[in-house]
Amino acid sequence: MCHGTAGLLVTGRRIAEDALTEIPLHTLLEIHHSEAVAADVPPGFLVGRAGVELAFHTTVTNWDASLLLI
Repeated sequence: MCHGTAGLLVTGRRIAEDALTEIPLHTLLEIHHSEAVAADVPPGFLVGRAGVELAFHTTVTNWDASLLLI
């Protein structure tokens, strides 16, 4: 999940957690969910709903901190 839509959402979640001001992720998640249910979007880990659900409903560990390095 370090790339694709799920990776972007994991990165966004980590940025929001560390931000000094609130960053609403619900809008981004709603957009992704509405696009993920479209018939032409695969249900996989990289761009589909499965990856996003795993990204938001798993235990937070430090492995994804490296995604924040730019």
